Amino acid sequence: MTGRRHFLIAPKAIVGNRFKLNGSEGHHLSRVTRIKTGETVYLLDMLGCAYIGKIDGIQKDHVEGVILQTVPNYGKSKVNIHLGVGILKGSKMDTVVEKGTELGAHSFTPLRMRHNVKQTINLERLKRISKSAIKQCGRGLLPVISSPVDFQSWCDSVDVQKAAVAVNGKDNVPIYQWLRELIPGVTDLWLAVGPEGGFHSEEIIAIKKHGIPLVSLGPRRLRSETAVMALLAICDNFFEGIRN
Repeated sequence: MTGRRHFLIAPKAIVGNRFKLNGSEGHHLSRVTRIKTGETVYLLDMLGCAYIGKIDGIQKDHVEGVILQTVPNYGKSKVNIHLGVGILKGSKMDTVVEKGTELGAHSFTPLRMRHNVKQTINLERLKRISKSAIKQCGRGLLPVISSPVDFQSWCDSVDVQKAAVAVNGKDNVPIYQWLRELIPGVTDLWLAVGPEGGFHSEEIIAIKKHGIPLVSLGPRRLRSETAVMALLAICDNFFEGIRN
């Protein structure tokens, strides 16, 4: 997608084969990038589609043009990954959402866990970070970021046949082995990574009680934010490979 310029647009700003981009996105396009009439842009509706638009009018407060092509499922992964992650402190949660968005996560659920350093998030900030990330990486769908839930509630809500928790341990199932043993045609996965302090023993018991597999990402202990990126990259790449 080198050279493509992505901008966010509300679906209601597209009428027929015409679009009008205003607000901060229109200002950025007209005043910062200094786009010219006749040039093309990629407009992301945040619901999954991209629209290839050709500029034919530039004003101080908006840019408008004609839609040349609609691209459904733009930048979409082959599997929907619903990621649960123990709430991390400082900018680490920002990193998880930014990089997780780039790596194709379908949704994020912050988890309240026993070893969390903090139990709250700045939800609006994380949503802004995710919006910026879909523009950077080029994907039409804005991931859902939920309010925090208790880890037990997450365990209760997932489809255990399509769920796994990444926990460091030599006796845990290697991630690729678990992926190969999934039921054919799976379209959604529920994955979880713990906080900086790791999983409490009672949380490990709850995972096993629900029948959710513990999977290993390798022989080394990873930081939580690193584990998120490794887990998403491995799963995304695995499904890209087997379906191409």
